[in-house]
Amino acid sequence: MTPTANGTPFADNTLPAAVCVLSSTDVPDYTEVIRDIGRVLRPGGRFVHLGVHPCFIGAFADWSYRTRLAVDERYADRQHTFETWNPHGVRARVGGWHIPLADLLNAVTAAGLRLEHVAESGSGGVPDLFGLAAVKR
Repeated sequence: MTPTANGTPFADNTLPAAVCVLSSTDVPDYTEVIRDIGRVLRPGGRFVHLGVHPCFIGAFADWSYRTRLAVDERYADRQHTFETWNPHGVRARVGGWHIPLADLLNAVTAAGLRLEHVAESGSGGVPDLFGLAAVKR
């Protein structure tokens, strides 16, 4: 097996499952990661994503008031940033990339995966976590 351009050393259609937990904001192109997951999963293979909610967590989201969330025009920004509403949080120190919800879902289907389930979770009425389960066709 030869690693692909992004370094994944798995052959096409070989893995039964792939999971991403809280790391989609740690890579510059999560859509490329999903594309590679679609490549290495065998037919019927499962992909599970659990991460920060693309609509409500990022430099564009101000969580200063837990009962009210402000989202600004930076939602569409996909660049690496150290900007955050919390100057003491992890993103202020290591930064992160943002993937809008539409990009995330479109990457899953473009990778040949079928969405089976989508879930949101969080306290205070605004979800801060987003998850999905998908199966390779």
